[in-house]
Amino acid sequence: MFVWAVKAVAKRLLLPSLPQTTSTDCLAPGTAIASEEVPLTKWLCACAIAGLIILVLLVGLKAFTKSALPGTNETTSRTPDTFRSCSSGSCQRIRQLANIHQNTSSNPCASLYFFTCTQHDHPRGQHLRARLEVQQVQSSLSSMPAKNQADNPALAKTVAFYKTCVGVRTQSDKESLLRFLQHQGLQPPSRNFSQLIFSMAARFGVGLLIQFDSHHSTSPGAGGEDRTLQLNWNQNFWVWKTSGKRLLDPTVPYRDFVASVQQLIGDGQTNSTTDATTLNEIAATEELVWEIIDTTYKGSGFENLTFAAFKKLLVHVNPDTLSQDLFSSEIPYFPEDSFLLKGANLLPCLDTILITIQEDKLAAYLSWEAARQMAPFFLPVPSGMPLHDICVYSMQMLLGKSAALLPCILNHVTNAVLDDVQAIFASIRLASQAAILKAEFEITNGHQLSALVSRLKGMHLRIAYPDNIESLPRLNSHLDAISDMNSGFLDNYISVLETSWKLGTQNFDGALMVGINGLRVTYDLQHNTLVLPAEYLLPPLYAVDSISAANYGTIGAALSTGLWWPHVPFSGQDVDNLTLRSLAEYHAKSFQCIRGGIVHVEDVFSMLAMEVVTEAFGWTLKKSPAEESVEDWQLLYVTSCLASCGSGLNFCQLASAGLPKFRSVFQCAAQVDHMEPCHIV
Repeated sequence: MFVWAVKAVAKRLLLPSLPQTTSTDCLAPGTAIASEEVPLTKWLCACAIAGLIILVLLVGLKAFTKSALPGTNETTSRTPDTFRSCSSGSCQRIRQLANIHQNTSSNPCASLYFFTCTQHDHPRGQHLRARLEVQQVQSSLSSMPAKNQADNPALAKTVAFYKTCVGVRTQSDKESLLRFLQHQGLQPPSRNFSQLIFSMAARFGVGLLIQFDSHHSTSPGAGGEDRTLQLNWNQNFWVWKTSGKRLLDPTVPYRDFVASVQQLIGDGQTNSTTDATTLNEIAATEELVWEIIDTTYKGSGFENLTFAAFKKLLVHVNPDTLSQDLFSSEIPYFPEDSFLLKGANLLPCLDTILITIQEDKLAAYLSWEAARQMAPFFLPVPSGMPLHDICVYSMQMLLGKSAALLPCILNHVTNAVLDDVQAIFASIRLASQAAILKAEFEITNGHQLSALVSRLKGMHLRIAYPDNIESLPRLNSHLDAISDMNSGFLDNYISVLETSWKLGTQNFDGALMVGINGLRVTYDLQHNTLVLPAEYLLPPLYAVDSISAANYGTIGAALSTGLWWPHVPFSGQDVDNLTLRSLAEYHAKSFQCIRGGIVHVEDVFSMLAMEVVTEAFGWTLKKSPAEESVEDWQLLYVTSCLASCGSGLNFCQLASAGLPKFRSVFQCAAQVDHMEPCHIV
């Protein structure tokens, strides 16, 4: 069109039939020119007019483009395109996700669901996302304009989270993460000391009575060695019982607690080198914290300070003055504890040590700790596994990367949501404490204790599966008859202990005990085996609107995940591949996100465990939450999915966004009716 315009103007100006003396259109009146200059002047006029036409057309085209793309703006257009070399389908989906998030008028729930729930047929062992693609997502999130973040608070939180907690692979990344956690008061900079803090919380908080482990044994009638799940006595419970009770009492003098820890070390009441090392670290840390108060409040009658008073005094400690005093004294402390001299971290870490549930940030910590305790208790986790930092902990075995990042996420959640989380986990704590005390009551003297410990160390756990499970419809029919699995395992286990001691040495082989809802638990005294019905182990069938339901329902679900875990094989009497596949197919029906793709058996049961945790959090939305709370839970959904997209450790996490209860909690609608059923492999 431009060429045509130029030709038309030139033809008009250079027609030979026009007199040369009248060709003064482009000249001022009264100006005379020579006849040989006329053609050149007409060419100049033609070019000027053509240029004007082109300019008008460009301005119009720009206006049209702007009106046709209302979602774009100058800030977004300046965002670097990190996907120029994008060629694969998954990379294109990442690009689409990033672009949609930059448009604040889009629905992040819908776009994220489309991105996360795309069908993925992947061979075992292949990463979900190539490292380059993950880096591109990170780069895109890091370069998002501030204006968009201000318009979309949930997106702003996601970007801030993603910058610090995703892709922690290098030392620089870890340092960045630790700085973020320090600023939020959630994590001290030293990884060694963080391990100490988490260990203290786990042992002083809920001292679980038993633990499960994978053990080589010869099953009766199996004809060879078989690896079975075994009940073991939790020695740590007895080591920490006395000091743990003291710690829960805010009126106990702080100095007495330090002395009790030191006494435990002196008495040698530890069962391994690791426990002894941890005790020494705790004692050194407690002594250091005490010296901080001693140095600051000399002669102030602090010898009888209680935990409550100690906590109040600590708020007023001047870290700068204290730093000079400590470095000039002979107080024994190890370098990892230097974070105590950094004012902002002092109080949050003490809160963690004291195990109270009064502070919002500690409520977030308790949610992490309660979930963390499931992994070593119900899954065969290697002993001595270090806690490098929050984002790379062994909880990935059970709940994946997103669960390990809960403290980072919950730090941004509103206080109203945290209050509900506090209530849930405070109830779990009290229920566990009651069960422990109940068991202690039955153990009246050292002789019985010694016998019980010996028996527990060799006790086997067997699962009694329903007979005649031949097909998926038959299994569905059986499972549909189960109405309520609110609690069961721990209650029934305590009942086993009580009944066994009441019966003494009588032959208890084959005796039945009635459990919750009429389901029966059998204890085989001859083979020292506890037999649980499979119905106890089908997660998660508890009602999330019941606090008591969450107490043992979560434990039962985690236990089930441990039992199904592929690296803990069972004898044919316990489970076979056909039953395993049938149960996986039954549960996978609800995972709409993975429909039409290929999913592995262990991933299905891992997703069930993930659903358990979200059920507990989803319970908080039962109380007609404010709009801000809903937005924060959508943030949890978004960050969980984004974190899982960069993880090659757990395939199941990709499908977590498709769980129906995820969508109901975070109000993310999804159209999945057209998808084909998934194939269990």
